[in-house]
Amino acid sequence: MKPLSISQLTAIAILWLALGYFYLQWLLSSGLALVFTHPLLSLNLFITGAVVFALTLRIANYQRKLEDFRDGKNSKRPARPDPIWSFRLLVLTKSVAYVGSGFLGWHLGALIFLVMNTSNQLFPTAAIWGSLASLMTVLAGILGERNLRTPDDLEEGETS
Repeated sequence: MKPLSISQLTAIAILWLALGYFYLQWLLSSGLALVFTHPLLSLNLFITGAVVFALTLRIANYQRKLEDFRDGKNSKRPARPDPIWSFRLLVLTKSVAYVGSGFLGWHLGALIFLVMNTSNQLFPTAAIWGSLASLMTVLAGILGERNLRTPDDLEEGETS
């Protein structure tokens, strides 16, 4: 599976930034109430990113132990993690990064709109918290995917 592309994540964020900005512009010009992000969404994004990253630490620990085994520091090869679980976790980290970049773009679009087009009585706190939580979710997806990279195969002559 191809690794996450920062350019794809950026393109998703820019697309959603434009959609968020113009949607709020349309709401304001139509005389409708502005839509704000519920604080629980920001909390959910933060927790999801943290949990997914924490789940990948087990694989990173296996890779460190395998490296110690290859260097001769340990005489016993570490037990391999379940490959089905690892693959599912890889798909989850990628989806978390993609969804997080969409929410990051949406929240940044809302933040830009609120700063540029509304009076100071509407301080964009929800958009700031949403942007920070979305950024953390994207970073958790990227770092989690790096934790799940497969180590190189053993060289010829090395024992498993």
